[in-house]
Order: sequence, then structure tokens, then C-alpha cells
Amino acid sequence: TMQFLARASAASLRRSQAATEAFQRLGACGYATTQLTVRDALNSALDEEMERDDKVFIIGEEVGEYQGAYKITRGLLQKYGAKRAGFTGIAVGSAFQGLKPVVEFMTFNFSMQAIDQIVNSAAKHHYMSAGQITCPIVFRGPNGPAAGVAAQHSQDFAPWYASVPGLKVIVPYDAEDNRGLLKAAIRDPDPVVFLENEIMYGESFEVSEEVLDKDFVLPIGKAKIQREGTDLTIVASGKLVGFALQAAAELDKDGVSVEVVNLRSIKPLDRETIAASVKKTHRLLTVEEGWPQHGLGSEIIAVVVEEAFDDLDAPPERVCGVEIPMPYATPLEDAALPHVSDIVRVARRMFNLEHRARHTIQDFVLSYLPYHGLSLVDFLKWWDVLVWVEGTIYAMDEGNEELTADMLGSEPGNGGVVQVDPSHQGFATIGSVLEGLGLYSAHVADELKKVNAKERNVADRTLPCSGLEYWEGERRLCAAMAAQPRIPKGGSAMLSTGQLHAVSAKKSFDYRVLHHLLCGLCGIERNNVAPLFEFLALDEWLVDIGDDLVDYEDDVLRNSFNIYRGYVHIFGATAPLELARHIGELEGLHAQALALLTHAQRRAFLKRKDAAAEGPGALRWVMPTPILDEAAYRSQ
Repeated sequence: TMQFLARASAASLRRSQAATEAFQRLGACGYATTQLTVRDALNSALDEEMERDDKVFIIGEEVGEYQGAYKITRGLLQKYGAKRAGFTGIAVGSAFQGLKPVVEFMTFNFSMQAIDQIVNSAAKHHYMSAGQITCPIVFRGPNGPAAGVAAQHSQDFAPWYASVPGLKVIVPYDAEDNRGLLKAAIRDPDPVVFLENEIMYGESFEVSEEVLDKDFVLPIGKAKIQREGTDLTIVASGKLVGFALQAAAELDKDGVSVEVVNLRSIKPLDRETIAASVKKTHRLLTVEEGWPQHGLGSEIIAVVVEEAFDDLDAPPERVCGVEIPMPYATPLEDAALPHVSDIVRVARRMFNLEHRARHTIQDFVLSYLPYHGLSLVDFLKWWDVLVWVEGTIYAMDEGNEELTADMLGSEPGNGGVVQVDPSHQGFATIGSVLEGLGLYSAHVADELKKVNAKERNVADRTLPCSGLEYWEGERRLCAAMAAQPRIPKGGSAMLSTGQLHAVSAKKSFDYRVLHHLLCGLCGIERNNVAPLFEFLALDEWLVDIGDDLVDYEDDVLRNSFNIYRGYVHIFGATAPLELARHIGELEGLHAQALALLTHAQRRAFLKRKDAAAEGPGALRWVMPTPILDEAAYRSQ
């Protein structure tokens, strides 16, 4: 074993010397840039700082003969001797005496064994000694999830250490960050926690001659705009900066210009750079591998709320790890960590929700504003409130779809009752905001989450329809349809038309919320416009059925609720005829309800109908071919 270690040490030293000589030759030849791995960036920074200052020494686990678990300290024992390349308690004490130890943890999970020396000794003595004692020490090593090392070796300690006064915390991304910030950490008079990433050690990055200079140092506490953009700010650190850059390139195809902020330091946090970026883009998305509760993303969002709240055009979003101990099984580990696709999905949702909400309100203005007698000028005063309410409902609807997908993904073929409470906090938020504006009526509350069970009658579509009931029914029916991916030609009896109609009738509850809000703005009592509400409920129901016909194939792929899909499950190949009969019944009720409107209301509807018939949004009943084998359709 000793012979093997000796040979490995000699080989590592030769590689280190060869790399240094190669860089010198490149510089002599006038090359402006070259490639440098994160491992070499850290190794060269340590080497140059030890050469520059004989008070710098390395101490840690296997940093000597073995040259470090990840070979970051290779060649340093041979060059500087055992005196300077030898643990945490010893290192802290030596720092109090004026030395500059660099403590390597094989993984920061092991730093928990030394938490008292880090948090109570190193971090606090400068304050407790009234500035008489400094502690120039660096704690460095790999942090966060690696691959296949399970729960006890995969934790992200960035938020832990960033919460401790007296510590500086650095999370570098590329070779430039690692080299320049490690040098800065070694030269700093205060204790610094330097959180690297095991997976990044072998990554190569292009660096300039300036970065290779022995005096190249980056400032601690200053973030870097890694990529400029105008539409969305993504804030990340460490490995996740690379994920953010990949996501930005993907979102660029959608026409979304993303600005990526590389934090570099999370303690101190560069509040100015973060706030300035959000003031430019008006949207914020944070990305981290740690757990969501009390995480780095929460702190960044708090900073933006304090510094740039009025500049936000959309609620801030987070992409985090899942709040569970890291699984060992590869598929579960993969599911517990954030990916580039997650960043893209959440970013698209941010823009999609705002776009959809504005589009809905525009459609609402064209279709229904004349019914209420509210002037356009007065309506525009409340535009932002209506868009926000609609956007919040859309966000909760997206959350319900994700909840349904997760539930069905974890329990294939689950056709039973879905007993999952989505806990839509958005309803409470909507209620609080509208109540503060004097617009939170009992009817709005009913549409969102309250239904009088004694009065509930599916046949009477004028009664309030709860949003929570709609989402619960949607999950229930999606589970039933997922349990039967292959449908008999004649259909089956796993669900009923009554269930489909009940959920389909509730689908447009958001429009009813908007109608109630307009009634409140106009001072109109709902009971005085009951015929109008019955007509509008039927009108929106027919529109939703038309949308379901257009979206049928996509909803089969996503396993989403769709009334036509439900009819195919019940009736099989004859579903088009059966749904056509149902549409005919609704159109008859629609005509009766239209006849009960005032002359002005009928004229407004017919004018809008004639205009819509000429445009792309015209309602035409085109029945897609029934998909009787959904499993085969998805596989294709």
C-alpha cells in the first residue's frame, strides 16, 4: 500500500508540475485563454498562496500522502513538507495564534463532527474579544449531493453556515471562481466556509491570462452577472449556475431573455446586484439543490421583496431539492434533485400564467363587459387586480395538474378515490387582498371554496361552484381514466356522465369569480341578475366543451381532465354521437336562457357572437377520432 501511495504521489506531482509548465508555455506564446479544470484551479491557488505566505498550511483528512480524497492537495506535501501539510480544533487554535490554516473536509457532511469549533470558536471569537482576536481560517471541501452516496453524504450546508454571524460563505461555480475566491478566502482575516462541488472537480473552463496570474483575487461578497437578459432573473450558485445557463439557452428559443446571477458568495449576500437585476427583468426565479424550507431561495426572495417589490410583475418562484433525506436508489435520487428541465418548466409557467391571465381578461372584456354596465375607464382601474386574481387561479390550476401527474406517476393504474388535499393557499391570499379592497363578497367566497351542501344541485347551474370541488373532481376522474388505458369499443361503466357533467360545469368557476367582482364594482346585487348568471354559466360551459374537443389529444397525453375523453371511456366508439346529444341539450338550455335576458344584454351577446364567428375563436363542433387505446397512443 505504501509503495502504491508513493508511486501515486510521484505521478500526481509530475502531473501538477507538467500542468504548471504547460500554462507557463501558453503564457509565453501569447495565448489569451486556456482550459483549466476546477481541480487544477483549486490546487494552483493553494500552491501559490502557500508559496506567498509561509503561515498558510493545510490540515484535514488524507491531505498528505493520499493527496486529498479528490486530489486537490496533490503535490503540496512533497513541495512544502509535513510541517505545513499535515484538525479542526487544532486549526482554529493555530489561527488564533496568527497562522492561516486551510482545513479540508473529505465532505462537508463530516463538518458536523466539528460544528462547535466552527460555529462557536472560529465564528465568534472576533466579536467576543472586541476585535482583538482574528481567525484567518478556511474550511473547504465538497458540499451538496454527489451521486449514489445516499442521505448522510448528500446534504447542502450552504444555508446552515450562511445563517451564522461571523462566518463568510463562498459557493464558487467555475475555474475562475474557485481560483480567485479561494485566494481571497486564504487572505481574508475572518473564517471562511468554502463550499465546492465534487461533481465539478473534473469540469474544464476557459480562463484568461489574468485568471492565471498569481495575484488574481476575486472580491468576497460580490455576485457576477454570468449572462445578461431582460425578461427573467435566475439566481443560483455553484453547480446550479451551469444549470441556469442551460435553462437560459433553452428559454431563449421561446423568446425569453434570461439574466443569470452567479452569487459566488452567499454570506455576505450581494443584495445590490440581485435587486438591480430584478428591477431590470421584473421577475425572479431562484435555484438551489438544498431543501426548500428556510433555504437560500427564501432569503433571496426576502431580499427582493424588501428591495424591489414594486418592480415585480409576477410572484417569485423557487426550484429546490425535494424535502426528504437523499434516497440511495438512482431513480429516486434523480427525482429528489432539481434539473435543467425543472428550471425551464417553472420559468415557462411564470410567463404562461401571466400571458394566459391577461388573455383571459382581454377575452372577458370583449365578451362580457357590456353585460355589467361598467365603463371601460372604470374597468381599467381594476385591470391589475383582475389579472392578478386570474393568474393566481391559473397557478393553483397548474399545481393541481402537477399534483395529479405526481399521484398517477407514483401509483400507476390507481383508479380509486383520490384523497389528496391540494391545500391551495392562494385562495386565502385572494380572499385577503379582495377583502382589503372591499370586493370579497359571499358569492366570490362560494365560487372559490364554499358550497352549501343543502343547496347543491348539479342540474341547477346557477348555484355557486367551488374551485376546490372542481379540482378534487378532476383528480378523481383522471385517476379513474388512468386505471383503464385500453377502452372497450362499447365503453365501460367505471365513471358516469353525471360525474363528467358535474366537473365540466365547474371548470369555468374563474369566470364566475370575475363576474361577481364586476357586480361588486358596479354595486349590482347578484339576485337581481340571476338570469344573466344562468346564461353565462351555460355559455362558458359550451365554450369549455369546445376547448376540450380542440385539446383532446394533448389531454390524453397528459392524462388531464377532458369531457370528451370521459365520454370515450364511457361510450367507446360512439362517444362523438353521445357528446353531440349532450351539446344539443345544452344549446337548447342556452337558447332558453338567452331569451330571458334583457334586450340590451341579448344584443350585446349576438353582436359578440357574430364577431367571433368570423375569427379563429369561432365555436365549431368538430369531434376528434376516439382514442380507445391511450397507452398505445402515448407510446407512439
